[in-house]
Amino acid sequence: MRLTFDEILRAREHRILKHLDRYHSLSQGAEFELPAAVVLSEDETVLGVYDNLEDETQAPIFVTTVGLWVFSSEWRQVRYADMDSARVKLGGEKVKTNADTLLIGLTTGETIEVLVTGGDGKLRDVWEVDRFMLRVIGGNKRRQRQE
Repeated sequence: MRLTFDEILRAREHRILKHLDRYHSLSQGAEFELPAAVVLSEDETVLGVYDNLEDETQAPIFVTTVGLWVFSSEWRQVRYADMDSARVKLGGEKVKTNADTLLIGLTTGETIEVLVTGGDGKLRDVWEVDRFMLRVIGGNKRRQRQE
């Protein structure tokens, strides 16, 4: 029996993201309100939210069954199907322990910057969110090739 994309996504969310202090999964009873500007599609379910708690200017990231909802001057849905790559942005000093931004490359050639501020030292949360995204993007590409 072959797992659906939704089942694989939920398993990856559970294995990779659930242990992050700032990630709150609906499967673990998390409660939160979506901003009014975040309008889910019919086939979309929120799996969890990553809180960028540094200050109010750093909005949360909503992880759904369709993609991520991120804020950069306005709320935007970034669909997994439109993602081509993910990598951690290293600052000018190229120190991994200071990393806090994920770069998501889209199939259109556009790059989205997603702030992930939690964690300390070499255990920065951005590395785990990057690992989650790499698994999801890779799995989605394999699935598209097989169809």
